[in-house]
Amino acid sequence: MVFSAYHDVETGDTKEVSTGIGEPEFKIVFKYANYEETKATVMARAKQVRLGSDVLDITMPARSSLMNLVAEGHLTLKGVGDVEDGIWRNKMVELSLSESGLQLRISCKPRSSLDYKPLIG
Repeated sequence: MVFSAYHDVETGDTKEVSTGIGEPEFKIVFKYANYEETKATVMARAKQVRLGSDVLDITMPARSSLMNLVAEGHLTLKGVGDVEDGIWRNKMVELSLSESGLQLRISCKPRSSLDYKPLIG
């Protein structure tokens, strides 16, 4: 979670803006002048934190529609959360055959702003 505060001039109160849930928590100590500036800063910091530390690991039954996933390709998450949603870069794609059938394991890191547009979404 990333959070910060601003001074609401209409009410005279200090109000907090946050994004994400759970640990670790990152507090921006600078107090901003308004909600919009605070929200933009919190979202930018959350993106920096996510790019540096998040990993997405999924293991699931393999389906033919997933066979086009490749390492260094991209995966798009939607509807998970404001910090988690977005484009992730596939770092590893592994297929394994066991008694229970074909399994797919994929490990991803958030796509950085330096990456190219995804070829597979």
